[in-house]
Amino acid sequence: MNTDLILPHRPQAELETSLDKTLKDKSDLHRGVWVFVYGLLAYNPPFKYVSCQPQVLQGWQRRFNLADPHNRGTPSSPGLTLGLEQEGECHGVSYLLSAVEAHEALRKIWEQEMLLPFYIPTWMDIEGRSQLVMMTDPASPALTHPGPQETLYVIATAKGKAGTNQAYLENVIDAFRRFGIEDAYLKDIQNRL
Repeated sequence: MNTDLILPHRPQAELETSLDKTLKDKSDLHRGVWVFVYGLLAYNPPFKYVSCQPQVLQGWQRRFNLADPHNRGTPSSPGLTLGLEQEGECHGVSYLLSAVEAHEALRKIWEQEMLLPFYIPTWMDIEGRSQLVMMTDPASPALTHPGPQETLYVIATAKGKAGTNQAYLENVIDAFRRFGIEDAYLKDIQNRL
């Protein structure tokens, strides 16, 4: 990038409005909420859950397609964060949030995932269940499509307030390995670093 990437944090009121709107679209909250996770949330979930299980989101694949100027990079040297691109399949983990705990658990997810304009929370059918997925916002100013060499370079060198981009990659790989999920895209990047 030739210019600094400045992404202001969304205010708390905007996060609350977004969460309320997302839940308003869900008619069966009394059964709990399923959340499909394909990135770092699986490493150390900041929320209580009833159960979790590996699941597959068809038609989408995880990719480093979001420039991160805060957690894994800086405005002048952004890191890369995972999002989804249409095509293929994405093996991830689905977490069931109890009806009683759902709002508080989702608030924690919103504070982590929705603070920057990366994602659109979307209800999707995954293996016969309506599940909440953080879809990459196609209008995000952070959306990027780096080639393989640029992806390697950024992940090898970027560092932000939450640590290195390489540690992010390794933590995501470790998180899914616990569930028996090996992602060829992530492993290929790790092996080439």
